[in-house]
Amino acid sequence: MNDLPLSDAGLETPSEPVTLLRTALYVPGSNQRALDKALSLGADALILDLEDSVAPEAKESARASVLSFLKSTQRERNRPPQVSVRINPLTSPLWRVDVETLLEGEPDALVIPKVDSAAMMEPLLERMPENAPQLWPMIESPQAVLDASTIAGLPHVTTLVMGTSDLFKSMRPFDHSLNQERTDRRMFHVALQHAVLAARARAVRILDGVWVDLADPEGFMSECREGLSLGFDGKTVIHPKQVMPANRVFLPDAGTVRQAQKVLAAWKRSRQSGEEICTLDGVLVERLHAEDAARVIRIHQAGTGQ
Repeated sequence: MNDLPLSDAGLETPSEPVTLLRTALYVPGSNQRALDKALSLGADALILDLEDSVAPEAKESARASVLSFLKSTQRERNRPPQVSVRINPLTSPLWRVDVETLLEGEPDALVIPKVDSAAMMEPLLERMPENAPQLWPMIESPQAVLDASTIAGLPHVTTLVMGTSDLFKSMRPFDHSLNQERTDRRMFHVALQHAVLAARARAVRILDGVWVDLADPEGFMSECREGLSLGFDGKTVIHPKQVMPANRVFLPDAGTVRQAQKVLAAWKRSRQSGEEICTLDGVLVERLHAEDAARVIRIHQAGTGQ
């Protein structure tokens, strides 16, 4: 599938390899057994959690365990997964000690929960060193959705993370049948797409929220495919068995890659003859389609090691 080198296609291509972010697995910082297994589970990123999954009385010990994990894995950071940490909310006094402690372990990113506005991030940004980790703010409220573009444009922000459970609850779309929110998200598409638009406008990545019903793998797969169609780069997951299925959904399949190669080859032939536009199977192909085809091929190569 690599018969057309991208460098020969007349397109501007990134000098750095693609870093996949199909799955980000939440790992409770208080669960040592989960921490011990985390690196081997195939996720593109880990989110070591100090927030929702950690009981108040376990916060201090969880912080110590996460720091120990970060220090012990520093030599392995030249390959996946990326290792991020979800700190406690900026409305809690705990976030400051989280940051002061964890920076010593050099995490790849800090995940910031419940960011309602860009202004909320100012105290955190003031504490960031010159070689600051990436920041991944979580979009979990209607106000956060409305301010998503400004949040995404802040220094060190590279990824937005949807907190769909809190977001959907706060939007109050119905009074009964609360389980409905996990089987039909159409009523939330405006909010989800607004966040995706903000991410694209600021050239940052964006992760879809979690699927909590582990007994419904078909529903999980359906939501992964929906997230892909909405424009998300990947999905946050809560259990190891969700990792590989989501990885497959967010990696272009063989048929998609073959079509991308056809588009790129047709556009290259046209360009060599002095034209920037051609048709393929009766469909117009322009540079923008060739660039998208090249992106698909790069993602596939990164995911398959080709």
